[in-house]
Amino acid sequence: MAFIKDYTQRKVSISMAFVLVAVFGLISMLELPVELFPPIDQPVFQVKVNYEVNNYKIVEQSITKRVERQLSSLDGVIFTESLSFPNYSTITVYLDWKKDITSVLLEAREKLDQLNLPPDATRPLLEKNDPSRFPVFSYVIKGKSVEILSQLVEDHLSRVFDQIDGIAEAQFIGTRERRIILVPKDDKLKEYGLTYNDISSKLSTIPQTSSGAVIRDGFREWSLRINDFINSIDDLNDIKLIKQDNRYVLLKDVCDIRFDYERSNQFVINGDQEGVLVHLIKESKANLLESADNVYEQIKKLENYYGDLKFVPVFDGAKSIKSAIYQLVIALLIGGILSFAVLIFFFKNLRVPLYLAVVIPTSILGTFIGMWFFDVSFNLISLGGLGLGIGMLIDNGIIIMEYVKQRAHKGMNEAVHDSIKVLWLPMLTSTLTSLSVFLPLLTVGGMSSVLFQQQAITISLSLGWAYITAITLLPLIILVFPPDFSKREEHKNKNWTLLSLRHPKITWAVLIGLIIVLPLCLYFMEKRLLPEGKSSKIVASYQVNPLTTKDDILKKAHELNELLLSKNFSPVIYLTDEKEFSAERWLTIEVPIENESDKDMIQYEVTSRLAGNWEVKYEKALLRQIVDERQDYYSINIRVTSPADKNRLDELVDPYKDQIEVIGNSDRLYVVLELDREKLMQYNLNVNNFVTYIQTKLYGQENGEMKSFNRTDKIVMTGNFDERTNLDDFLNSDYYFNNRFYKINQFLSWRIEDQPLWSFAVNQTETVMLRKSVYDKDSSEYMSNLKDKISAAGFNMNDDITAFRISETNTQLGLSLVFSLILILFILAVQFESMKHPLMVVAIVPISFGGAFLSLWILGETINVIALTGLVILMGIVINDTILKIDAIRRYRFEGNSLLKAILKGSHSRLKAIILTTLSTIVGSIPLLFGSEGVELRQPIAIVLVAGMAFSTYLTIQTIPLLYYTFIKNE
Repeated sequence: MAFIKDYTQRKVSISMAFVLVAVFGLISMLELPVELFPPIDQPVFQVKVNYEVNNYKIVEQSITKRVERQLSSLDGVIFTESLSFPNYSTITVYLDWKKDITSVLLEAREKLDQLNLPPDATRPLLEKNDPSRFPVFSYVIKGKSVEILSQLVEDHLSRVFDQIDGIAEAQFIGTRERRIILVPKDDKLKEYGLTYNDISSKLSTIPQTSSGAVIRDGFREWSLRINDFINSIDDLNDIKLIKQDNRYVLLKDVCDIRFDYERSNQFVINGDQEGVLVHLIKESKANLLESADNVYEQIKKLENYYGDLKFVPVFDGAKSIKSAIYQLVIALLIGGILSFAVLIFFFKNLRVPLYLAVVIPTSILGTFIGMWFFDVSFNLISLGGLGLGIGMLIDNGIIIMEYVKQRAHKGMNEAVHDSIKVLWLPMLTSTLTSLSVFLPLLTVGGMSSVLFQQQAITISLSLGWAYITAITLLPLIILVFPPDFSKREEHKNKNWTLLSLRHPKITWAVLIGLIIVLPLCLYFMEKRLLPEGKSSKIVASYQVNPLTTKDDILKKAHELNELLLSKNFSPVIYLTDEKEFSAERWLTIEVPIENESDKDMIQYEVTSRLAGNWEVKYEKALLRQIVDERQDYYSINIRVTSPADKNRLDELVDPYKDQIEVIGNSDRLYVVLELDREKLMQYNLNVNNFVTYIQTKLYGQENGEMKSFNRTDKIVMTGNFDERTNLDDFLNSDYYFNNRFYKINQFLSWRIEDQPLWSFAVNQTETVMLRKSVYDKDSSEYMSNLKDKISAAGFNMNDDITAFRISETNTQLGLSLVFSLILILFILAVQFESMKHPLMVVAIVPISFGGAFLSLWILGETINVIALTGLVILMGIVINDTILKIDAIRRYRFEGNSLLKAILKGSHSRLKAIILTTLSTIVGSIPLLFGSEGVELRQPIAIVLVAGMAFSTYLTIQTIPLLYYTFIKNE
């Protein structure tokens, strides 16, 4: 063709074009973000409503169910979860991955604004809630008292951390809120005839905002500001309560007024002192490595600014990511060197491998340009696409070299011209057919839509550049630096490639075995979103008895801290009530670990010191890039429709409670105070005054705010905390009213009662969740047996969101692969003008998966997204090799050769390319199997490529001749 002859003569133009590709490719490579996984923005949002009612049932009926019904009508909602606690409700909504969460949030806000909630309920707080947002950095701030640190956090540090690029939120644990405390003087109240309720009523009349009216003066408008705020302690002191004997009784006359810090139930211990713990949560789409640099820079500035403060790093998730990426790059370099060595060994000279050593990087740089344009990062998923492109380029390069070699006697220019003239169209067809495999990946939903779409884009770019460089740059290099083809290879007996025809029964037995193995693997192998990752820290949480005091827990925490310090660990220990699926207090010990062997020792040392309910989990920073901690559990969701169901389920589950965590059917010990209203009325006592007095004495009562400059402090009227040592003593104390003293226990009694704590619902149905850590021994079998027993008892069950996501991902990807095979079938049917040849290609692909799945099963791996990534690459290589081999056999058949001779010649002509592609892929993938950081994420894809390529090569070399002979012999 004229254009082929023309471009083979335009060496300078082609050279300059590829120099530009290399330059822009290098620039694009430097601009590409480097990360372990593609950024995943999960379509999840959460609604929280506060409702000051100390009964979860009322909260559930008045708030949770109304909000959940309203949100369930949104387009794209696939799953809802709700938690109803005393005083507040939380509803989490999971959307279809293809939905635009921004538009859904706007629609959700409109629906919530239309909702008729109780007047005392706060406006629903709507926020995007990505489960994969996790603390990637943790620092303990020390060097000052907790009170001073708390003030620094409120005044400065919280804003500084929130403004760091890439950080979505800074969570502080151990801070104490500054408040203005009013402690009434009971003797003065008695003297002036005042009550606690009188003080509360007076404070409630003070304006809390500065908004006023607007005064119009002609064409001008003046804003009216009501200057009647509490903005200092002096303002509080001078509040007038009543007038007696020609003087006003001021608030300072009957109350001690001071700044104080709340007596928080939280504390943080690190090293030899208490401090404040800050967890920095990464934005879902932020690049972790860039975020890490921003955090380090900001911490350094803070250390210079606050010379007496220490910012002690207790966890740095970026270190493991950096190490994993570094080891991945090293593994790729070693793999590339080994693949190059394989090429040298096979070609017996250095020049031909050097051709590919020039062409392959150029193709990769061209791919980088497209990746930059389509905003694809360099990560473990997109890496697979590059690998497939390199394999195809090696394949095409070998074909061209062999074709040029056969025609070298005509002269190099003529040989190269003839080679490109003959091969450009078959190679284009092969490339387009391979591309058709990956087109359906662009249409998948679920998590696959994020992970595999990046891979599909990279594969498309890589295959395109592999084709372009193979038919342009490689011929140019051959012309400029011609190889020595003077040495003729002696014909070697390659009849071993037809062993399948000599021993068809053995070959059919292998095929049938692989056909049987595939469904068995799919059925029995464990299915997870991601493989089990390496632990970066151990997190042990101890459920604190409600009757245990903070001082007792603090003492135990110091003992555990000293123990772990003596073992050369660096723990951070804190007490908090902020934990998913819980309203209890939890003592949490976080210990960063370097070696997996430390896990059991730390767990034993910690849990053996405190008897009770422990929950131990292993934080995996690498996996948290994609999924939340739900993947760390096997869960069973059981629908309960009545209290009788709950009781029956509780009896059934009770023997297993020491092995599993029960969520949604938990009780808590409450101190119940019973008020005798009739007796109060008999003594002519005001019920509201009495209740206000009790509330104030026991836990305080908020009475407005003091606003000063940029801060707001709550005003809290409370009793003396130091007197609250014994409830009986308090009930035996005096209550003064109407010039008389009464014993509080005349009207108030108490008891301890076990009551339901909160409720959990899935898709608007009350649910009890049973879960067990995946890291416990035989946990999968244990939960499977428990599920069977619960089902046999007549309970109905639903999938939890993790199981739903796994099922969704596997289903979507499975359908995509089936659609790919159907699409290939139609394309090849048009190309071959036959259905038998396409059916052979399509039949080989799933059979080749059997070897990959069997290898994963034997090596203890799971079916997960990383393994499926390898299968996609494997499918592309298998299809390409199979098509080209069948096409070669057909070409020799059309030249007039007998069927057996055509099979022999076709097999021999493709043998070298197939073996070289296989060995290059296998040798290049082997380094991915080794390493420390991140190796657990590389191993599935490496196992699939190594084992899958070995099996598929056998199938291509041995099975294709047998299938071709069996189905075509009668034509």
